[in-house]
Amino acid sequence: MLFELEVQVRHLEDGCATCVVTNDGVHAMVKEPEVDTADQQAALNAECLEYLNGIEDKLDQGYDVYSQYIDVPSFIDWYIVNELVKNFDAAFWTSTYCYRSEDGILHMGPVWDFDVCFGNQDVTYPDSVDNGLYPYNYRADKGAWYRTLFKDETFVNMLLERWNQLVNDGYFTDM
Repeated sequence: MLFELEVQVRHLEDGCATCVVTNDGVHAMVKEPEVDTADQQAALNAECLEYLNGIEDKLDQGYDVYSQYIDVPSFIDWYIVNELVKNFDAAFWTSTYCYRSEDGILHMGPVWDFDVCFGNQDVTYPDSVDNGLYPYNYRADKGAWYRTLFKDETFVNMLLERWNQLVNDGYFTDM
């Protein structure tokens, strides 16, 4: 299954037959598989909602639990890419993709849609007085699942280890 996470307000006028809203308020469009009838879509939506709510229930239970349900390395790499480019959409605003693999694990990605990154979004956030050009005004850590994961010391340490590995391997040398 492929999901696109985006804010619900984008669908208020037209509605969204392929959308579900999780217990943590994540608005997910079911992009794949496509189905033929409204009944099939309703059944798929129910399955997806149960799946995503189950993932959310595991996220605050510690690494030993959530690592059985999410692909932690993909969550870390997705976060690093989106933080580096300061992607406005990365707060699950739009164009945030994740998928359930055949083994039932949730993966973040593919990374997508960088039209509002590197300060190319002139907005002011409620917790700041700046505009989109402010260097600390990225949003990758503001997505619901990341707010939960950042409370877990193991996740944070794994993120720091991955960052240090990328730095030490020279990935950012020419940036």
